[in-house]
Amino acid sequence: MLKNFRDIGWSPKIIKELSGKNLEGCELQENKVPKEKILIGFCSKIRNEWPNLHFFLITGDEVWQARSKIFLYKKFWKKFNSQIQPIHTSEWEVVGNEKSKYFGAAPLKNNEWLLQSEIFELETTWLIGIKSDFEIENFSSEFPNGWGEKIPAAITDFASKNDSILAKPFKPENNESNGILIISTNESNSTMQRNIFQK
Repeated sequence: MLKNFRDIGWSPKIIKELSGKNLEGCELQENKVPKEKILIGFCSKIRNEWPNLHFFLITGDEVWQARSKIFLYKKFWKKFNSQIQPIHTSEWEVVGNEKSKYFGAAPLKNNEWLLQSEIFELETTWLIGIKSDFEIENFSSEFPNGWGEKIPAAITDFASKNDSILAKPFKPENNESNGILIISTNESNSTMQRNIFQK
């Protein structure tokens, strides 16, 4: 079951900021279900409702780093010690005060394994479901300065402008539960409440 931010005591400031962008936030929690399984189930249900929706994973460095040769070589995706690398990705550098961060994007199509990877340990990682065609290379121009805070203004601005669905896992206070934060337009939220997560 989805629970709206306003019904479960989220900050009025966050709720007001989202409302001003025609967005609504909610939580989806499941008891004793691994977060990876919740993410996979969420993506499947959303795709069934919106078959033409395209999921992307966007993420990035959490801290500024010195622009060493190895940092500039690895950029973002090569930092992960995995024998498998996501395909059809993009990555871009954000420079500030002689240090940098790298951000990256990957389409979920052909990269579904990312839903079960350590990438979601990063606070900067989000899933974005876009209901229209979108070129992955455009993320760098949409987010030239990256993002940081828990619910980044740049990402919610994008969701509002592009009628997108945002999602990321979180750990509720109940240690036996796992959950997903979901942010979408009011219309999409109503559709999810009515057609997808009504039980």
